[in-house]
Amino acid sequence: MKLEGNLGGAVLIATSGVFIAIESVLVRLAADEATNAQVVLFRAASQLILVLAYVAASRNWSDLKTGRPGLMTLRGSTSLASWWFYYASVAALDLALATVLSFTTQLFVVALAGLVLGETVTGRRRLATLVGFLGVVVATGAGTVRFEPGVWLGLASAVIGAVTVFLNRGLTRTETTASISFFIGFVGTLGALPFAVLDWKPL
Repeated sequence: MKLEGNLGGAVLIATSGVFIAIESVLVRLAADEATNAQVVLFRAASQLILVLAYVAASRNWSDLKTGRPGLMTLRGSTSLASWWFYYASVAALDLALATVLSFTTQLFVVALAGLVLGETVTGRRRLATLVGFLGVVVATGAGTVRFEPGVWLGLASAVIGAVTVFLNRGLTRTETTASISFFIGFVGTLGALPFAVLDWKPL
């Protein structure tokens, strides 16, 4: 079955949310055993290996080609930064709060879609986004003694995550999913490797 249109996109996003939640649990479990740099490194390297395995199985090596290496490198760099802040927030905050903050990426996307992409955002969606942000304010305890500095890590990850969504919109018009995923894993692995080596912790 091929997923198309807004409904298909919503299904894919919801499915990715399930995997993000599972990832959050795994990162939390690893937080006491590995450094943040190690977690980011293994995350990126795992993606790189999985994409290469997929392309090797399909024998479509041409899927890895790109005519936009600069934008691909930028896309990989934003993922690296977003992962770094997100995994740090998972280690610093309650898992539920860190997960809530990760979902604010979609709120930032809606809030900026009109400005960045020129898309029309309906009043109903604007209202839903505002309610979502108000919910985040309540969840984080902003303006009260309950506010935790680690929240800034989660918000930084969410904002950078929104940038990756906008980059994806531009890249998917000319690049394959395999090539985008490959460059994310490749750039992420190269970027995290030196920090992981310098701050290596026996696993």
